[in-house]
Amino acid sequence: MRRALVILATVMEDLKIDLPAERDQLTTRSLPRFGELRGHVYRQIQRARGHSEDR
Repeated sequence: MRRALVILATVMEDLKIDLPAERDQLTTRSLPRFGELRGHVYRQIQRARGHSEDR
């Protein structure tokens, strides 16, 4: 299983990336799980920057 770390000055979260190891960009971007992970990481970045999730 692959992982991505969301880091500012410290590790905010150790996020498990549970996407298939063998993948191509177009197929991966169409996976619902990819959208969930991307959205989660984006919200974490916005939260760390002090932005509301409603923006």
